[in-house]
Amino acid sequence: MAFMNFSWWLSGKISSGSGRSRLSSPALYISVFSIAVSVAVMLVSLAILKGFSREIEKKIAAFHAPLQVLPFEQNNSLEPYYFPVGQGFTDSLQSIEGIRRVRPYLYKGALLKHRGTSEAAIVKGVSVEAFSTHYSRFLPSSEHPSLPAENEVYLASGLAQTLGAKKGDRVLFYFLERPSKVRKLLVAGIFSSGFGDFDQRLVLCRSSMLQKLGKMGEDQFAGIEIETPEGVDPEQVKSELLDLLPVWLQVKTTREEFPQVFDWLSLQDTNVLVIGTIMLLVCMLNILTILLVQMLEHTHTLGVLHALGMPARSSGRIFVFLTSRYALLGLLAGNAAGMGAIFLQDRFHLIGLDSASYYLSFVPVYADWSSWFWVNAGTLLLAWVSSTLPVGLINRFSVRQNLQFR
Repeated sequence: MAFMNFSWWLSGKISSGSGRSRLSSPALYISVFSIAVSVAVMLVSLAILKGFSREIEKKIAAFHAPLQVLPFEQNNSLEPYYFPVGQGFTDSLQSIEGIRRVRPYLYKGALLKHRGTSEAAIVKGVSVEAFSTHYSRFLPSSEHPSLPAENEVYLASGLAQTLGAKKGDRVLFYFLERPSKVRKLLVAGIFSSGFGDFDQRLVLCRSSMLQKLGKMGEDQFAGIEIETPEGVDPEQVKSELLDLLPVWLQVKTTREEFPQVFDWLSLQDTNVLVIGTIMLLVCMLNILTILLVQMLEHTHTLGVLHALGMPARSSGRIFVFLTSRYALLGLLAGNAAGMGAIFLQDRFHLIGLDSASYYLSFVPVYADWSSWFWVNAGTLLLAWVSSTLPVGLINRFSVRQNLQFR
């Protein structure tokens, strides 16, 4: 115990600058700086990965709802299977804990034509209540938040830009039915969901217009959007819904409805894994560099301690403690830099993105305690292993040499 306390005290003296040469100082500073950069990069990478996943899922759910109730006969065609949605059915869904709002909807495929430009789109019919309580938030603040008449529609911003249409224009709609039906509808306004796929192909209208177009009853819909409060797990609500719904209805989450988006996000997991592995290797090499520099610089001190009777294992602890001190310094600096960068990006959105390619206009970040813990715990464990194993091997080799000499 006395030798351990002495080893800790001496490592503190050495790390504070006593006996440090001018040649070793730059190497130590560079190694500590490299450890700090590696830790900061790992923290920022994980924060960006989690930020992308959370923000994109929230953006989709904000416009499309976290859960969708659809018939099993539903296919990927633009002519869905319609089913009756009565008031009693919606009330029973609304009574489930974790469901904030129920929004029946329907849709039809259409070809839009305006000023010589044609574009395919999906016309989504929603109720007046659903529009006023939910969809109106995606309109400009100057727009009146009410659903237009049956001969009026709201165009998504990207679709309106492609067609060259603006508020007050009339656009031809060729509905994909047999036989095809043509309507000339007034553009009541332009909305923006902030999600590229929706803004390029979506049109909002009254559900009654599509019901009359298809000669359906007022209770006929293609699906039901289930809105949940923030913080509620959609998977848990889904399991409760499946117990209540008839067997011919299914429930899909946002991830199941848009697998291509989340498959793209899963590719980023691989990138983060590769970056994290590289950064851990950089940490290990720099820790070994610190250990080697200290052992070469203080060889004379080590010889004196051995001559005074200090065991090889105790003298080796000096370099383990010394390396750990520098690694801890780099770890603290990396945490400060990484968490500081995450805070600045989260607060001021300093780094922007092309929303058409990345679905977001800025780089999202989200730092949670689990990511922070595993990065720091992994770095500390790596520092301990990288310093303890070489010293242990050297001590074992030294003992064998002494026994052979005797």
